[in-house]
Amino acid sequence: MYIRYDITKIMFFLVSIALCLIFANLAVIAMKFGFDLHFKTAFDKLILDDEENIPTFFSSTILLFSSLLLFMIVSFHKTDGTGSYMYWLVLALIFLFLAIDETASIHEYIVVIFWRAYERSSFDNYVWPTVYGSLVVFLAIVYWKFIFSLPKKILLLFFLSAFLYVGGAIGFEILGSMYIGASWYQGIDWWAAADYKYYLISTIEESGEMFAVLVFIYALLSYIEIKWQGLYLFGGAPTLKQEER
Repeated sequence: MYIRYDITKIMFFLVSIALCLIFANLAVIAMKFGFDLHFKTAFDKLILDDEENIPTFFSSTILLFSSLLLFMIVSFHKTDGTGSYMYWLVLALIFLFLAIDETASIHEYIVVIFWRAYERSSFDNYVWPTVYGSLVVFLAIVYWKFIFSLPKKILLLFFLSAFLYVGGAIGFEILGSMYIGASWYQGIDWWAAADYKYYLISTIEESGEMFAVLVFIYALLSYIEIKWQGLYLFGGAPTLKQEER
């Protein structure tokens, strides 16, 4: 007996949480900078541009969910004899790392390695976006043929997800760094440097990253729907369809 998950309900649930977090983030920004009402605990727990708070937990959770879906796809593809499961396995491990990184902020320590070779400067802010951006380009090159072997719908969703991630998580991260104009890692007066304009930039950045992952989740759920008639709670994978839509 199978219990089939509804993709629409899953995505509605996740998108609703994301929108609530974004609106809560905008609310505390408006209260602080528009009405001079600063409730530090609420601000720290709800602002998107911070670590170890509610938005970070949600971001880490959806990255972990992405990894789980990818591991499911790996287990399904292991039986088809094509060897394509290796591509999915690498993606599963990458998203597992990203889920851990979102919580533990591993990427922030890249700058420490950078300091062993170079002097501290305002370029510190661009170190991890440069490293991660380079890895995204490398991954795109390696996966190019594989990506174009996917069903058209999945291909387009993957491209949309990548566009949102590169434009949001990396692009607006760099824009935010340019706006601050000083290294975050050298004890600047953060409350003086980070005004409402910066927090709006960071809101776009974090929202782009969040929706990039949500689009990716939708792509994975759609892929499972196309290949195995959907996501099920009990039993193994249903019989593979003879034809792909």
